[in-house]
Amino acid sequence: MLNKIRIGPRLFWQAMGMAFWFAVMALVAASYMRDLNRATEAVYVDKLEPGAIVLRIQTLMAENNMQVLGGLLHDPSGQQAVGHDHPITLHTEQLIKNRDAITELWKTFKARTLNEEEQKLATNYERTRGVFVKEGLMAASAALDAGDYEKAASVYANVIRPSYAQARDAADALRTYYAATGRATFEGAQNDFATAVKLIIGLSALVVALITAFSYAFTRSITQPLAGALGVADAVASGRLENQIDTSGQDEVADLLRSLDKMQSALKARIDADRTVADETLRIKVALDVTSNSVMVADPDGKIIYCNAAVLEMMRAAEADLRKVLPGFSADAMIGSNFDIYHKSPAHQRNLLGTLKGIHRAEIPVGGRIFSLVASPITNARNERLGTAVEWRDRTTEVAIEKEVSDIITAAAA
Repeated sequence: MLNKIRIGPRLFWQAMGMAFWFAVMALVAASYMRDLNRATEAVYVDKLEPGAIVLRIQTLMAENNMQVLGGLLHDPSGQQAVGHDHPITLHTEQLIKNRDAITELWKTFKARTLNEEEQKLATNYERTRGVFVKEGLMAASAALDAGDYEKAASVYANVIRPSYAQARDAADALRTYYAATGRATFEGAQNDFATAVKLIIGLSALVVALITAFSYAFTRSITQPLAGALGVADAVASGRLENQIDTSGQDEVADLLRSLDKMQSALKARIDADRTVADETLRIKVALDVTSNSVMVADPDGKIIYCNAAVLEMMRAAEADLRKVLPGFSADAMIGSNFDIYHKSPAHQRNLLGTLKGIHRAEIPVGGRIFSLVASPITNARNERLGTAVEWRDRTTEVAIEKEVSDIITAAAA
C-alpha cells in the first residue's frame, strides 16, 4: 500500500505524523499543567486566603475577649486596680478597633462567591458573632466606660463568655472546613499530577512505539523493493531474463522496477533477435563451409576474416607456386592477413575493394598460377559497407588447355 505513495510525500507525512503525536503530548502536558495551576490557585485563593481571614478574625475575637477582662481589672474595688498605669479607655478603644477590623475582614471574606456549605457556615458565624458583639462586647464596653464594673462583669459572665464560645466554634468550623477542603484539593492535585505523569509516560511510550513502527514500515517500504530491484539487476547482469518484477507501485522504486522490466524485455528481445541472426549466420557459414566453391570474406579494410574449406584446399595446392613470388605465404595463415598481398599494387587493390559498388570480376596471375575471382560488396539493411565476399577459382589448368587448343587451331589454319 505504501508503494502507492511517492517517497517524498511519504517522508513528509511521516514527519507530520511525528509532529502530530508530539503536539498531542504537548497539549496533554499543557492541559494537566493548567489543571495543576488551577488547583494551586484554588488552594491559595479559595482555601488558604479565606482560612487566613477566619484565623485572623479568631485572633481579634480572642483579643477582644481579653480586652473586656483587662477592663474589669480596673475595678477600684479590686486589688488589681492600683497596678494599672493606663486608663480604661485603652481597652475599650482597642475593642472598638478590633471590632471594626473584624468587620472589614468579614467584608473581604463575603466578597468572594461562596458555595452552599460555606454560606451555611458563614451565616452561622454571622449570627453568633452578632450576639457576641452587640449583646456582649458593646454592652460591656459601655458599662466599662460608665464605670459600672459590676454590670460589665455580669455581661461578661452571662453573655460574652457563652456567645464568644459559640462565635469561636462557628469560626473554628469555617477554618476547619477550609483546612479540610484545602487538603482535599491539594491531594486531588497530587493525584492529578501522578495521573498526568503516568499518562504522559504512557503516551510517550505509545508515541515512541508508533513512530518506531511507522519508521520501520516506511523504511521497509523503501529498502525491500530496492533490494528486489538490486536482485533483478544482478539477475539481468548474469543473463537471467525471466525474472518476475512487481511494477504495481507508484513511487520512485516502482519507477525503477518498471525501467528494469523494460530493460529486461528489451534485452530479451535483442538477444532473441541476435540469436536469430546468429542462427542465420551460422547456417550461411555452414553452407559456405561445405560448398565446393572457394569463398573468402574480407572486412571493409581488406582483412581476411573467413575462408571456407574449398579455398583453403585450393590455396594449399598452389602454396608452393605462390611462394615463388610470395615467400612468406601460408595457406593456413591467410585468415587475419590482408587481401592486397595477392596484388602487385596493394594500394590500388585496397582502393578497389573499398569503393566497390557492384560485382567485380578479375584474373590474377601469381607464381605461374592464374586465379579468377568474383568480388561482391557486403552491405547491411542500412546500406552500410560490412566487407567483401570473394569467390576464387584456380584456372591455371583451364587456361593451359585453352592455350593448347588455341595453338592447335592456329597451326591448323596455317
